[in-house]
Amino acid sequence: MASISVRAGDCLTIGGDTVVQIQRARGEQVRLSIDAPEEVSVVRGAAQEPDEAEIQDRLRDLAREIVSDLSALEAAHSKELLGAFVSELFLSVAEQSRREERRQKQAQGIAAAKARGVRFGRPAPPLPDNFDEAHRAWRSGELTVREAADSCGMSHSSFYHAAVRRERSEEEAV
Repeated sequence: MASISVRAGDCLTIGGDTVVQIQRARGEQVRLSIDAPEEVSVVRGAAQEPDEAEIQDRLRDLAREIVSDLSALEAAHSKELLGAFVSELFLSVAEQSRREERRQKQAQGIAAAKARGVRFGRPAPPLPDNFDEAHRAWRSGELTVREAADSCGMSHSSFYHAAVRRERSEEEAV
């Protein structure tokens, strides 16, 4: 499942022909506009996992379809294909189980590393020598964030995020 951050007015395109626009976001409520083809059903509510009965029905339908396709072949060849299918099915289940176990171990390893204080990701580049001076001028209102960033040779968003990180670290130190 994809997880992204969006703002009001942003649009998301799904599958090339479904457009979701975020109209408004207030607290826990979000208003969306969805432009989708008629064959795409849009259902309001929590995403639902298929229940066991639905899965059994789908498997039964799939089994009937496979038997129908195999009946057109010679008996020996259809048995060979069916055996290969069953083997592939078991291998797929085993592979899925292995992946889930690996994800769990990976998540445990990441959590343990974070608990030890390991930082992930690219290290932040060093701040320019005049950053503190530009930061004070910006906070005192002498410079706009863009002017302060330009004086440091940084983009305004990088300057702002660095300033916020610096302020948080100073608050935590106190």
